Parts: sequence; structure tokens; C-alpha cells
Amino acid sequence: LPLAQDFASDNVASLEEERASILNLYKALIALRRRLPQLVHGSYEPVAAHGDVLLYRRRSIEGVAVIALNFGAAAASVSSSAIGFSNEVLLSTLMDRQGEKVEGVLDLRANEGVILGPHQDD
Repeated sequence: LPLAQDFASDNVASLEEERASILNLYKALIALRRRLPQLVHGSYEPVAAHGDVLLYRRRSIEGVAVIALNFGAAAASVSSSAIGFSNEVLLSTLMDRQGEKVEGVLDLRANEGVILGPHQDD
């Protein structure tokens, strides 16, 4: 097959260097899935679906993870009481919120998804 015209700039080496690239997002998602068994075999528990926002839990004996997805082109907010426990951001699809504490309200940017887990001291 012929090389794409942008092969010199759009390649694995350049994607590895870009912190928020789709390649690095997939690597982070795979690593998180290996670390959290509830993402692999946990039960699916719907929490809320309103407008462009979908919120659900993955629960197993190993723990709980909450996934919040904003499919919209505008920012959205979710009450942390809907989530059910104090959390921190384990991963954002925009790759820039890891470790952020969620108390009161979870603000989601346009087209952003986050995976939340309990604070390390919970």
C-alpha cells in the first residue's frame, strides 16, 4: 500500500510524544483496565442519563468505578451526590485531570468522559 501524504507528521512516533493523543489515551485506558478489575468484570449499574450526559457505575467485589460521559458539544455538570461517594478522577479523555478531587459537582467539558474512583484515603 502507498504511504499516506502526511506520514512524516502523523505517525506513531509523533503520537507518542503528544500527551493527549488518541494513542496515549488508549494506552492509559488499557493500563487502568488492568489495574481495576471492576472495569473488566464488574456489573453495570445505570445511574443517570440526562440530555447528553450518561453516568454509570461498574461494581465488583474489588471496588466501584464511576464513568461519566458528556456526548454534547457544550459543557455539562453532574452533582456528586448522584455519583454516590467522594471520588477522584482516574482518567479523563482529555488526559489532563488525573488525581482531581470531585466534591459537590463534577464539571464535564464538551465531548469529555471521565473515570472516577474513590479517593486513595477512602
